[in-house]
Amino acid sequence: MLFALTERLGGRKVSMYLTRDRRESYGLSHDTWTRGRHELEERGLLRVSRVPQGDDYDYRRLRNSYWINKDRLLAPPPSLDSAA
Repeated sequence: MLFALTERLGGRKVSMYLTRDRRESYGLSHDTWTRGRHELEERGLLRVSRVPQGDDYDYRRLRNSYWINKDRLLAPPPSLDSAA
């Protein structure tokens, strides 16, 4: 999941959404995608927001927009003592 999002963002500093076709091109099931998303969010590596998609005259739907917190990747992992 992290690889797929990193590849999609391509170094951009803005959040992006993934279409269903793009997400499926990585071969991840819907369940795997959802579980991976939640795990990354819990660890502070991913922020997901809802953004409207479409013009004012079109049907507007909300899509998940993803932003990877790359600074969190550089931070040391939490110690095992503080998890207890």
